[in-house]
Amino acid sequence: MERNDLAGIVKRRNIPFEADAEAFAAFADRVTEGKYGKCIRFEKSDSVSGFDEYELEAKGGIITIRASSGAAGGSALNQYLRKYCHYYYGILTRSGELPQVPPDTDGKLKDRSVFHYRYIFNYCTFGYSLAFYDWQDWERMTDYLILAGYNLVLNPVGNECVWLELLQKFGYQREEAKRYLSAPNYLPWQWMMNLSGFESAYPDYWFEEQCEISRRLNRKLASFGIGVMLPGYCGAVPDDFADRFPGSVIMEQDQWNGFVRPSFLLPEDEKFSLLSQEYYGLQKKLLGAENAHYYSVDPFHEGGRKDGICLEEFAGSVLAEMKKADAQAVWAFQGWQANPDRRMLSALKKEDVLICNLHGNVSGDGGDDFLGYPHIYCSVNNFGGQQILRGDAGRFYRSSHELAKSPDSACCGMGLMPEGVECDECLFDIAGELAVCETPKEPAAFIEEWLMARYGFVTKELREAWQYLFDEVYNEDIVENTHESSLLGRPAPDVCKVSTWAGNARVSDTSGLKTVAETLLKYYDRLKDRESYVADLVAVTRQLLADTGWSYVFGLNDAFRAGDQEGFEKHAGKLLDLFDRQAAVVDHDRNLNLKNYLDKAAKRGRTKEDKEWLIKSAKRLITHWGDREGSVSLHDYAAREYGDMLRYFYKPRWEKYIGVLRDCMAQGIPFQDYDRYEEEEAFLQDGREYSCAPVSDLREAVADICCKFQ
Repeated sequence: MERNDLAGIVKRRNIPFEADAEAFAAFADRVTEGKYGKCIRFEKSDSVSGFDEYELEAKGGIITIRASSGAAGGSALNQYLRKYCHYYYGILTRSGELPQVPPDTDGKLKDRSVFHYRYIFNYCTFGYSLAFYDWQDWERMTDYLILAGYNLVLNPVGNECVWLELLQKFGYQREEAKRYLSAPNYLPWQWMMNLSGFESAYPDYWFEEQCEISRRLNRKLASFGIGVMLPGYCGAVPDDFADRFPGSVIMEQDQWNGFVRPSFLLPEDEKFSLLSQEYYGLQKKLLGAENAHYYSVDPFHEGGRKDGICLEEFAGSVLAEMKKADAQAVWAFQGWQANPDRRMLSALKKEDVLICNLHGNVSGDGGDDFLGYPHIYCSVNNFGGQQILRGDAGRFYRSSHELAKSPDSACCGMGLMPEGVECDECLFDIAGELAVCETPKEPAAFIEEWLMARYGFVTKELREAWQYLFDEVYNEDIVENTHESSLLGRPAPDVCKVSTWAGNARVSDTSGLKTVAETLLKYYDRLKDRESYVADLVAVTRQLLADTGWSYVFGLNDAFRAGDQEGFEKHAGKLLDLFDRQAAVVDHDRNLNLKNYLDKAAKRGRTKEDKEWLIKSAKRLITHWGDREGSVSLHDYAAREYGDMLRYFYKPRWEKYIGVLRDCMAQGIPFQDYDRYEEEEAFLQDGREYSCAPVSDLREAVADICCKFQ
């Protein structure tokens, strides 16, 4: 309790140990498919250590849970379901059949956390994955978060409602205020002050629905002793604010990847305080966030102008307004690149700051322990929601606990800050495993127990296959990842990556992935009805083909440069063949389905026009990302290896490119470039009906791949 006690005091004040027995019973009933809700006796207990604690005992068909919070109780239930029931409930999939009667435990399951904070989400998650969630989606997601033991959740849902009302209070007409807001899946970058007003076409009912979802979300989290982090305010205003209020002290913020950043109203302007207080007041009023005391805001996220600003005074003013609105306010920063600026940090008291270090797996303490300010060791386990087997599982498994236990570190928590949630379920499960435990199991023991829950049994082969993935595949720098899919790269003579920010791809040894795919395939008859197994088989096979294709891409371009017609046609044929093979595999995972992705957007629209707006916006994000200027650096950043994307977007653009190269070879002329943007824009407008149904047998598709790529 002594270590990091400053952080502990603030946490216990702002996120008290709370639990609602009635809410817990309803949650337990949902996650056990209606079987164990009536068998559970939940009791709130006091924390002895100052951290979350639990104990669980099952005897005679009754499961008794005593925990310091609903979140700790959720973690206890998750451990019980996996260890004793061999039942798996993940962020994406669910597998296993619960025994009719809860099995007895051999004594009590007891554990405690070493983290004051267990944090989840990234602003980007609310663009790439969560933008169009309705309450049914959120209820399922928050049930998972409770099982995983999180106790601090970023929640920008409904913040657009706050801005709509805020701007109207400052003289904007309702339609003008709506035009300032970006489309739902672009709002995260507006809250990070990277852009504004992009793809806006809001119907009024959107705001009513979002307010209600956010209120329900905040109420549910509070009933489990889970805190909420809201977007903070540091002066962002619409570009025409100075025209409406002459004499305003404004600083323009240049551009972010081709987008104009919102300007800042500086604190010396008296309207800064007026806007701040209205903003925070509306958050509490509209979103039911009375118990939220953490405010995430990064004034100079990935750039912005600081010249002429006294950063110490600026930071002090931003925090002072937070404190004026909420005396318990804590300013949360993202630890990313050079952020937070150490000059700003130095002007703030340590008890008023919490840093969510996205770079945990690269630099666990920011290189300087963030000057001793409380920080959370986080991992960004994917970028853009791309389906890549990526992340550093071993480092995350070890380092978060080591840092939190170090007397020389101000680390006070751990968490995940994914940009998307539809991939790499095992990394989410590692975070849940570490969240509420004093001493982690050895990785091999975790894998054993995890597989028993996920597959219902374990063999030496399966154990070794997953140990290989843990040690050899999930072990790479997440930022400089070199395993983006060869099929998703925008065709060009020098193409070697998909997103402009990734590391250069290389032709790699795929024999290990092939062995894992073959191992998983051996158990197809026994496991084909478990969606967790299907997701794993698809993921490994998908990565195998994605890696394999780079040799054909490089071979194709090399043959063109050498004027080798035969070699060119050979590599072209092999590359195009991969698209159909890949589509046949990924169709079997509902999270790799374009129709499911677009349907989630469309269901939030009530009219044909609204549905078309949302669908187009959803398509844009995973293709161009932005408009013509914005797409220069951001195209394909959120590329998705969905079946119908492979068929109708990625394969056609490679066919077009191969055709251009073929014509150039025939004419004996250099490569003639062409406008990719207009060609790809047609996909956003095509209005095609996509399919949810697989068109192949998964076992045959995987077996054929394993046989072909010896």
